[in-house]
Amino acid sequence: MDNGTYKHCTTLLQNGAFEALQEILRPLLQAGDPDAQYLNLMFSLSETGEEFDARRVKGLQDLARHGHKRAIFDLAWLYRHGDDGLAQDELKFLQLLTASSLMGGTEAAELLKAYLAAQLNWDSFPETG
Repeated sequence: MDNGTYKHCTTLLQNGAFEALQEILRPLLQAGDPDAQYLNLMFSLSETGEEFDARRVKGLQDLARHGHKRAIFDLAWLYRHGDDGLAQDELKFLQLLTASSLMGGTEAAELLKAYLAAQLNWDSFPETG
């Protein structure tokens, strides 16, 4: 999925335009596009809460195994808080957050710095350079 399409899809998602989003994602899902798979995990038109959570967790885990940076970051948060049927797991949270950061995830890198500073009782994480 190109960047412009991804941004358009995230805008539709944020605005709750799920039917329109589903129409855009349909051919991309059929083509196996990982970003389309990721976005498809962010909404449901017909599932119960439990069904949605189970599908979302499994989908995030599958995408994470294939190195999808956004899925890795989201999965880290689920482990951090013990959401959507996953048990809270601090080690898994840190592993996934670190992986996302090393893959270039700026949000993950900033969160990891803040987490480490707090755990090490520092005022802030030292700047490099």
